Amino acid sequence: MRRLSTFAGSFSMLEDRRIRARLKAALVMAVLIVLMHVHLPMRGPALSCEVGMGGHHVRPSFKGGPLGPRRLASHNKSSSGRATGKPNSAQKGKGEWPRCRALSHILLVAENAGWGSSNMRGKMLAASLNAQHLPTHGAVKAYFTEAWTVGWHITRYGRPSVCVMTKFARSDATKLCREAGALIIWDLIDNPQSTDVDYLRGHDFDALAVHTDVHAAFLAKHGIRTLVLPHSHGNTLRWSRLSATSEPRPRIRGVGFVYGDPLSKPPPADLASLTAELCAINVTFYLVASPPNKAITLHPQPCASTRSASAALPAAHGGKHGLDSCGALPSFGASGANANAREASAQKALKSYQALEREPPEATQALPTELASPPDLASGASQRQYYESQQLLEKIDVGLVWRPNREEEFGMARSKLHDLAVANRGGTRMAWWWSHGLPVVGFPMNAYVQMAQHADYPTALVNLSTAEHVRRAICDIQSPTTRHCLQKLALRGAELFSPESSALDFMHAICELHKDKCSGALNSGWLSFTSPGGWQWHAET
Repeated sequence: MRRLSTFAGSFSMLEDRRIRARLKAALVMAVLIVLMHVHLPMRGPALSCEVGMGGHHVRPSFKGGPLGPRRLASHNKSSSGRATGKPNSAQKGKGEWPRCRALSHILLVAENAGWGSSNMRGKMLAASLNAQHLPTHGAVKAYFTEAWTVGWHITRYGRPSVCVMTKFARSDATKLCREAGALIIWDLIDNPQSTDVDYLRGHDFDALAVHTDVHAAFLAKHGIRTLVLPHSHGNTLRWSRLSATSEPRPRIRGVGFVYGDPLSKPPPADLASLTAELCAINVTFYLVASPPNKAITLHPQPCASTRSASAALPAAHGGKHGLDSCGALPSFGASGANANAREASAQKALKSYQALEREPPEATQALPTELASPPDLASGASQRQYYESQQLLEKIDVGLVWRPNREEEFGMARSKLHDLAVANRGGTRMAWWWSHGLPVVGFPMNAYVQMAQHADYPTALVNLSTAEHVRRAICDIQSPTTRHCLQKLALRGAELFSPESSALDFMHAICELHKDKCSGALNSGWLSFTSPGGWQWHAET
């Protein structure tokens, strides 16, 4: 016993020494960083204003490729247009990528490198920027770091030209960026306080980044400058993606809803209604779980009965899912009121796709060969597990996007401001489904509607406010011809909201913000990618 006691005491002393040694090493490192920051001058010149550098011309090519980055508007910006509330052009001629000194050293900062938002709007964005060839946009270099290492980064790599704070903005990190002369963009992502004006005004930034024009207009009314930058998907290597020539199944057999955490699922009452309505037309409803650091799993929702929650149906469906029972529904009966609804929907989708084949939407142009897709992130942050699934394409024909069950989050009880923040969350899930080549239907969250408009995807399909509306929409697109057209539109949307297109969006926004700041015109307003004709500034209204 005495030997055991002596051994335990020695082990405890050893552990104490190790802890003290680690603390001492951490303290020495902290002191060194502080001394280097205080006594060594910042490397490199601070970001300065410049005469316009122009843009690098890219020849459009519409042959066979899906649609890519936003088309740019003519350069005729004037202060009078902003004063009257009219949008102003933000870029030079169509087919030109932005070039400015502000792109030379982009530092993306996150509070915690392990968060999903840090991966998508930090590491993925840096990889997408660095994947582009220099002739595309001139010299550009992007870095990702955690907030507590900003000082060390500046000491080692020199002054950043732009600091992008991801989700949260720590005052110590923004102070270092400001002292270095950098532009500061606070990318709010899904920060639940993104509509709390008093909270936002307590931070230092040149502009906020949000997902929708609705959110941007709200902030502009309070004198806050905003950039509308949509959220991309992370399917860089096109895992589990249908091709444009893939033929849809004869009937819709499965509808899926993807989520990463329980708060993102539909409210319980909505979930029950959606399941019942889809069961009523012999379609299986799958919850597609995609939790952090785990593979995708599909969870079919059990049907409580063979009857619809809101409509009388035939007594039995024979227990066979995947049969087209839409014709049995009263709304598609012999009365003739909606007898041709599905055919009309098919024609609308077909015309939409044919129109895109003839002439791309105003806001888009062909993806240039110079624009490169980034590689997958390193193993610890790899996106493959969040997109690759053999079962996904085998079982699901249509993706569903819906309002989340977020009545309370981060201690914030439900309020008008909280609901506004939720209503303007990013459209990542819609981009996720599009990245697989699958059509989407869903609830009219602002990001989903805006994305559909921009990609020329039928907005009626993301303007479904009840489970019954979802059932009818599924019946509308039951035809394989309709779904084949929607499938091609989804693939176009996947390119518009790809990581590389997101990187170009950031480049446009950074150059315009820099140019505007140098002109002394940093008033409230917002810059949006969805403006008619391309990127444009809008005045507060």
